[in-house]
Amino acid sequence: MKSKRGKSFLFLFMLSMLWVACSTPTELEGTWSGYEIGGPQRDWTLTIERNQFALVCENASLWFKGSLKLNTNCNRKKMDLIINDTPVRSYNGKTSFGIYEIEDGSLILVTAEPGNTQRPFSFDETEEVSAFVFEKSKAD
Repeated sequence: MKSKRGKSFLFLFMLSMLWVACSTPTELEGTWSGYEIGGPQRDWTLTIERNQFALVCENASLWFKGSLKLNTNCNRKKMDLIINDTPVRSYNGKTSFGIYEIEDGSLILVTAEPGNTQRPFSFDETEEVSAFVFEKSKAD
């Protein structure tokens, strides 16, 4: 009996450690500056600290803040942005499902509209997605 409980505990511990490892964006932490591909000519700043994010437009009239979850165990790294603060009221409480990659020091992030349950399939999608390219701040 004791052996089964020990194995169950070990399994649950390993599972929780895997979840934490997949949810901790250490390579993403810091401040990133960039732009939206195909969007209006505005600069965006993305700040990630542990499992919290803030995506702010240069004029600060548009922002998205909340928590994030990562899954890096896939061919495409996945990012779920759970929005809890934005001036776009219909997006509060919604999740924006995305994919990302870091290539040559640039972060490429493609997300679906908040509330859309379909995650972008590729980085080449142009319909109904927002695509960003960011460079990490020199201070980070």
